[in-house]
Amino acid sequence: MKKIAIMMVTLLMGSPLFAAHPLATDDAATVPVQGFELEIGYDNCIPELGERTRTGCFSLKHGVSERVDIGIAIPYAIEPQLQERFGNALWGLKFNLLKDLFAVTVTNEMGGKHYLVNGILSRSYGRISGHFNAGYQTSGDPDIAGAALYRLAGVYEFERIDVVGEASHDDGEFIEWLGGLRYKMGKIGFFSLAAGRTWRGDGDKASFGFHTEF
Repeated sequence: MKKIAIMMVTLLMGSPLFAAHPLATDDAATVPVQGFELEIGYDNCIPELGERTRTGCFSLKHGVSERVDIGIAIPYAIEPQLQERFGNALWGLKFNLLKDLFAVTVTNEMGGKHYLVNGILSRSYGRISGHFNAGYQTSGDPDIAGAALYRLAGVYEFERIDVVGEASHDDGEFIEWLGGLRYKMGKIGFFSLAAGRTWRGDGDKASFGFHTEF
């Protein structure tokens, strides 16, 4: 069971936790000063190597300055059943170096030695926005090399629905694609749903979530 818990946290670390659901690709914007951003997500997935998992995640971000926000995320194992369903909390910091254009994030499991450093580039053209992430995730073990992670996402905004898509790249291999929708409810926030598959192989993923700001 410990192995499964570690795998769950590794999967969460591998996708920047504080990106707007259902995307793993983060955008360069930060939460407004003194503002909060809350997300609740559910993932049903099977990686290339491993058994199917169903996990939930609660994340909360807070804007501490015009260019910095801080967040915490708590994963929850639904399936397989673990003795301790709540995983270790993860925290993240985002630094917006060029306003809404370029940012850097650092994500770490509390009490763990592995972390993810991620660079973010965002551009918008009317209803269309694009986001590129390039990061490096350590293994937490000095004998095991870390991995470079790359993600590219696009968003097309309609009045009530956003269409989103992304592709992930890991050390020379396209590892996953994902497409989804966000249904906007004004100031309340939005619900999201998405489906994806690994580029080659039998891995798949389905995600559902809710996002709000206050």
